[in-house]
Amino acid sequence: MANLEHLLDSFGAGGNRVPVPDLGAEAYAFFVEAENKYQDHGTFVAFSAGPHAVGVTVYADDGQPAETALPKAVTVAKA
Repeated sequence: MANLEHLLDSFGAGGNRVPVPDLGAEAYAFFVEAENKYQDHGTFVAFSAGPHAVGVTVYADDGQPAETALPKAVTVAKA
């Protein structure tokens, strides 16, 4: 769990994360909004895989909220 916490903290998840039960008890997502027109927006999912932590980022489609990328991020994480 320490590796997962470190990964989440390094990406600025802080208290803004939400559980992702489809990926296990130690899986969380947070949503990244673009701060300007040159940045993208989407979902970052992090979960424990044994002693390791894994992170997956999937960008949302243009004009869609960052949260809409969560199902795709979960699919990638399960692969």
